[in-house]
Parts: sequence; C-alpha cells; structure tokens
Amino acid sequence: MAENTNTVLGKDSSLTGTIEVTGSLRIDGFVKGEVVSKETVVIGPTGKVEGDVRSKLVVISGQVLGNVAAD
Repeated sequence: MAENTNTVLGKDSSLTGTIEVTGSLRIDGFVKGEVVSKETVVIGPTGKVEGDVRSKLVVISGQVLGNVAAD
C-alpha cells in the first residue's frame, strides 16, 4: 500500500459514481465511474475500474477499462 493511503475500497466493495480524494487511494474492489486523487491510486490485483483514472501516480495490478492520466 502507498505510505499515506487514507482511503481503501475493499475487495468485496463496489462504488458507482465519482470518487475523489486528496490523499492516496487503494482499490481492491470495483468502481464504475471516475477515480481522481491528488496523490497515488493503487489498483490491487482484485481491483477493477470501469472509467477514467487521474492521479499524480497510478499503480495498476488489476484492471482499468478507461483512460489513465498520471501527472
């Protein structure tokens, strides 16, 4: 996990819509929508995102069906 991860979406969790955090985010579940973080987004091995991901740093071990933008 990122050193200062302040938000975690667990493997049995799902979210529909936009998730925006100021710190780091780890996704082990499912997100349908946009993911935005000012720090780091980690998509774990069980994580899946159907939508765009924007962050300073993006680490993908799972799946992203959308665009990824890292600053």
